[in-house]
Amino acid sequence: MKQRIMLFLFGFFVLCGCSNSTSLDNNKGSNVFYEIFVRAFADSDGDGIGDFNGITENLDYLDSLGIEGIWLLPVYPSPSYHGYDITDYYDVNSDYGSLEDFKNLVDEAHKRDIKVILDMVLNHASSEHPWFVESKEDSNSSYSDYFIWANENDNTYDFNATPIDGKAWSKFNDRYYYGAFWHGMPDWNASNPKVREEFINIGQYWIDLGVDGFRLDAAKYMYAEGEYNLELNLLEENLDFWNEVITGWKDSKEDLHIVSEVWSSSSSVAPYFSSLDSNFNFDLADSIVSVVKRERDLSGFGLMKNLKRMYENFSKYSDDFNDAVFLTNHDQDRVMSVLNGDLDRMKLAADIYLLLPGTPYIYYGEELGMMGRKPDEDIRLPFKWGNEYETSWRTDTYNTDLESVLEQKENDDSLLNHYRKLIDLRSKYVSLREGDFVPVKFNKNFMIGNVRYTEDEAILVLHNVSEKDCEILVEVQEEDVVFSTNSSYTLEDKSVIIPSKGTILLKVPVESISLYEELEVVIG
Repeated sequence: MKQRIMLFLFGFFVLCGCSNSTSLDNNKGSNVFYEIFVRAFADSDGDGIGDFNGITENLDYLDSLGIEGIWLLPVYPSPSYHGYDITDYYDVNSDYGSLEDFKNLVDEAHKRDIKVILDMVLNHASSEHPWFVESKEDSNSSYSDYFIWANENDNTYDFNATPIDGKAWSKFNDRYYYGAFWHGMPDWNASNPKVREEFINIGQYWIDLGVDGFRLDAAKYMYAEGEYNLELNLLEENLDFWNEVITGWKDSKEDLHIVSEVWSSSSSVAPYFSSLDSNFNFDLADSIVSVVKRERDLSGFGLMKNLKRMYENFSKYSDDFNDAVFLTNHDQDRVMSVLNGDLDRMKLAADIYLLLPGTPYIYYGEELGMMGRKPDEDIRLPFKWGNEYETSWRTDTYNTDLESVLEQKENDDSLLNHYRKLIDLRSKYVSLREGDFVPVKFNKNFMIGNVRYTEDEAILVLHNVSEKDCEILVEVQEEDVVFSTNSSYTLEDKSVIIPSKGTILLKVPVESISLYEELEVVIG
């Protein structure tokens, strides 16, 4: 028996009298970005390894998906498969092709109005970087101060510091060097003016090659626990560092797209908006996946209400913040595995995050339902093209039965086409792309929703996260239905039935948005 949800509207206020709504026109996101691990994405020459030309030759796929920007994981020379330990910031990994191949990729992307941003890894280099090797071999080298070195008898340092998972200090002869992530990734000395100047030069070099921006790796660790022997305010030092470097980059390109990884709680992320345009919202990602997996909104005050509070906090630090929304990325178990391969839940998770304010980021293969769990190599598996472009850099035991791009594009109900429809909605409706945000409050936890609106358009977005169909008592006509993820929704007299795991979008009057801020739910 279906659940009956009766919506009693509390009061009637015109938009200008809305006391609880939050104006979020400072959240400027709109484009949909696509995260690519080059090694795993598309192989153009048959060597089993993804490359720049493979991406270039498949830009039409990304364009047809509605992608307006791609974020490339590190493309620089590196001794590791993942590339986060860099030996040369001014060149590309030969596994991926030549610098000319890269420039051609950027040019071809721009012809399709697709931006290209690079993973910029400034917290650390490779232990095989020639400057670190020189500083290691000669303590008097001019490059010694480019990294964090200390004598073993220097008691002003905490050589047992563990800012992440293990000891950050590594011993070499009678000296120690600092590497927050691993001994093979020594930290740069961010306090050295010459290092900062070098970082600015690196960014300007890639901007001159046509790059549109950067994803800042490990942004909160430029100044990390135990790294410096002075009593520094680490947050202030990090913000000062990024202010200086990004200002230098924007001297070359004012409209640079910057998004940073500050992997922390939203309250800890908020101050970074004073220096960084956009930050990934890890709290939001965790909440969305949790709500979908549990089939209940158990996130404290409610997912949408919590998001409103996050935005209010972000706006204290920036009048122009841009929330970077996602589900999981290259450092986390793939979302489809977290959701135990449930296609309906996967579609619902996509509904929720792709219809929120900000800039969405899709991890390659997410739109196909690719699975994978750590170790890291198994969350970065070959993309499922279903043709000669598939890489073979690693054996995939997770996605052997997964339908490929070629198969899914022919199936209107596939996850791939679901993503296409959602991204197309963002492009068609300015309220979904750039509009403000009002959370809908329910007193039951199996519905979540919000209103996206501009001065001329308002859309009520309702998600049924439960396992049962839900009937909403609200006046709606067929012409008011903007979109439904399930064609089996039913309009009855002054009500709409939303199927289990379904999302429906309804046009509502702009002048009466307040009617939808607080909705009483009664199960009958």
